[in-house]
Amino acid sequence: MKTPLAVIGLRGFPGVQGGVERHCADIIPLLGITTRVYRRKPYVRSNDVPPQGIEFKDLPSTRIKGFEAAFHTLLCVLHLMVHPVHTVNVHNIGPGLFIPLLKLCGMKVVLTYHSTNYLHSKWGRIAKAILRAGEKISLRCSDKIIFVSPEKHSHFKHLGSKAIFIPNPAEVKTPTAETDFLEKIGVKPAGYILAVGRITPEKGFDLLVKAAQRVNPSYKIVIAGDCDHSPALLSELKAADRGTRIVFAGYVDGENLRQLYSHATLFVLPSRHEGLSLALLEAMSYGLPVCVSDIEANRLSQVPSDSFFACGDADALADAIGSKISSCHTRHEYDLSQYSLSSVISSTKGIYETLFAQ
Repeated sequence: MKTPLAVIGLRGFPGVQGGVERHCADIIPLLGITTRVYRRKPYVRSNDVPPQGIEFKDLPSTRIKGFEAAFHTLLCVLHLMVHPVHTVNVHNIGPGLFIPLLKLCGMKVVLTYHSTNYLHSKWGRIAKAILRAGEKISLRCSDKIIFVSPEKHSHFKHLGSKAIFIPNPAEVKTPTAETDFLEKIGVKPAGYILAVGRITPEKGFDLLVKAAQRVNPSYKIVIAGDCDHSPALLSELKAADRGTRIVFAGYVDGENLRQLYSHATLFVLPSRHEGLSLALLEAMSYGLPVCVSDIEANRLSQVPSDSFFACGDADALADAIGSKISSCHTRHEYDLSQYSLSSVISSTKGIYETLFAQ
């Protein structure tokens, strides 16, 4: 009997940095569907114990920017051609280049569209052209398309009923009183501003480093995230900070990340491009006041209008941070009912079951 579902296009989980990886880790184990998850060997631990009903298939990969995802996805597709499943969930438009091969082998395909990757400045002209081609192929050949961003879903509404909006999940969290990780990195509760995400150009952390020089010096700024492909960018950020204002905490997850969200004064998201930011949703789930760039993807109805600053403007970001920390001294209650985990699980499972019945 065929495995019902396979998932490709992610690095893997658990303990792997990235929005797609977090999305899959939050949802896949709770579906109650036997699933084969393809992971990239350089990013995962061979002794990870998969959740019940999940099979990890670890295949070789590289860490070469612009080649990594395509190389690993091709290996996944070749494996699937020999060991087929009923339905394959492809995450993001780059891996979507290979969807026609899956269709030729008789498999159903769900595309999860996370972000418009070809807008990211880290990609060169050729890579952007390939990503645009991947988008066209993915949208044309997929049986169903899940958009995590309402903005992208609206943009592609001409696709009709095969396009479905299912957001990333967010549940109201209970803050922790523990502070041992804060002590380890040298910050105090309510004495820091938090940013979370991979260190890439589109995340806009360079703007945050510039803005930090104008922020109230009694607050430190913690950036929780690491760089996968551009160590030079991290070095540039550290050099620009001159080691005075910003704590580069590296990749943080689990209880340590919970502590960071629980005790921050403000959450900042200076992104130039986003899909639907899991970090923003998580900050909101802890009731943190937020300060975010005014790109369309960040304009969630739950975010107060005074929380936005002009994208790409470090001075505007500094002013917005100053305004926020002088006026926001309590947690904010956000209506996150639209992002409930149970609703996301139910909607996602419903898409798979529709295809299983065909």
